[in-house]
Amino acid sequence: RELMASAFFHWALLMTRRGRFEQALVLLTSQAKMGNTGPALIEAAGLAALRIPNLPKDYPPAEREPVWIAGRAMLQSGLRHFEQADAEAKQLLLHYGQHPNVHYFLGVLRLTANDPAGAASEIQRELEISPRHVPALLQMAFYSLERDEPAAALPWAQRAVAIGPDDFVTHTALGKALLAC
Repeated sequence: RELMASAFFHWALLMTRRGRFEQALVLLTSQAKMGNTGPALIEAAGLAALRIPNLPKDYPPAEREPVWIAGRAMLQSGLRHFEQADAEAKQLLLHYGQHPNVHYFLGVLRLTANDPAGAASEIQRELEISPRHVPALLQMAFYSLERDEPAAALPWAQRAVAIGPDDFVTHTALGKALLAC
């Protein structure tokens, strides 16, 4: 069991380093569900949550506090402790609300808590800060499609394809929007 936990943890670190943040978060939250909520896991979850493609020893010291807050919020959310996750998220927003990826992460937390409208609001705020944020554009496209609003999804998907033409998911969103129109 300990060997598997260590392997999953290091695999998650490598996924984060490669920019595969969602996969890293799945691995890290699975570890939290198994009772591992130590400092190393919190820090790794924070890096993945804020989409910082670094190993724990390699990211800037100025990012330490937001990484730790985001990590605690992510693990609390993964454990379905939404009130605690929300309290951490409020701290992150209060002190780091203008940092890139913070509102996107808060949107992901809202999705986890089954609040799609709140998620969309946070993700739109992220796009005000980072207009070329492909995952945020995709979230908005898919949110519009889920609400049966293909005309609203189309511009989000088109922007995502224009920014990330080599990303399969951008083309999937565009195709779904075009088919639904």
